Amino acid sequence: MNLKNSANTVIIRDVYNDIGSNMISSEPLVDDILRQIFVQRGKGIRPIFMALVGELVGGSWESLRKGAVVIETIHNASLIHDDVVDKSRLRRGVETLNIKFSNRISVLFGDFVFMKALSLAHTIDIPEAVHIINVAIERMIEGEISESLTNEFIDEETYLKIIGNKTASLFAASGELAVLLSGVDGYKKDLARELGESVGMAFQIIDDTLDYNGETDVMGKPQFMDVISGNITLPVIHSLKRLPSDEVEALFANKKDSVNRITALVKRNDGIEYASEKAGEYVQNAREIIDRFEEKKTSAVFDEFFDMLMTRVC
Repeated sequence: MNLKNSANTVIIRDVYNDIGSNMISSEPLVDDILRQIFVQRGKGIRPIFMALVGELVGGSWESLRKGAVVIETIHNASLIHDDVVDKSRLRRGVETLNIKFSNRISVLFGDFVFMKALSLAHTIDIPEAVHIINVAIERMIEGEISESLTNEFIDEETYLKIIGNKTASLFAASGELAVLLSGVDGYKKDLARELGESVGMAFQIIDDTLDYNGETDVMGKPQFMDVISGNITLPVIHSLKRLPSDEVEALFANKKDSVNRITALVKRNDGIEYASEKAGEYVQNAREIIDRFEEKKTSAVFDEFFDMLMTRVC
């Protein structure tokens, strides 16, 4: 698969067409809002990753397609909930449900989309697939809870544990499902789970750097949302770790001035560069895991994916 050709476009088209077919309600008003939610397609990083893992072990896209739809639907449901928690105003360049309607409506639609994903998961004729998906959802929610309950400045170890649960969990499930649905078991399924963990960690760390150096028009969401929401990410952790605790507390206490001051500190103390290097370490670990598949011919398909991951702008 060459990510420069139409292969990834086909994957995203297939996944979002299937999501649209699955998002059916008996209420016309609900159907109308569901169409509004999914009219702006995501980048499909997880389905593309699944397709690459499937190719690595000799699977076909059609054998993975339903699992990819489930994973992408769960991801979209989590974004709807995230927008409420973070008080986001934009998602993929359009007004979020919580702003367009209300937090109540947004939460309910997030729940609806989650349930649609789980219903579809139960139509996969492999019981282990449902277990993998359930574990990923539990980890993802636990990560979000941990992040929300952490009201103090956290260290790097805690940060990595949180993003491992809230983000890497779904990538890990994507890798594991890709192997399972390709009809392969044993050590390659375990390797694919490890691969997904590393890819997910790199993805989230890069995403956290984009809060500082990404462009709103390109990302489809405003800059500095992590700072505004009080989320402590790796660029901040690295930049502030040498400050006395009382200075850190004072910095976050003044919401009005904190965004500009924290942003300045992150840029001055190389927070973005440090986080990018850490993401690069996870990508390197992913490359080493791919080598353990001993599929030299197809492992090269990941090279462009990793380049896209490390340089992505949205």
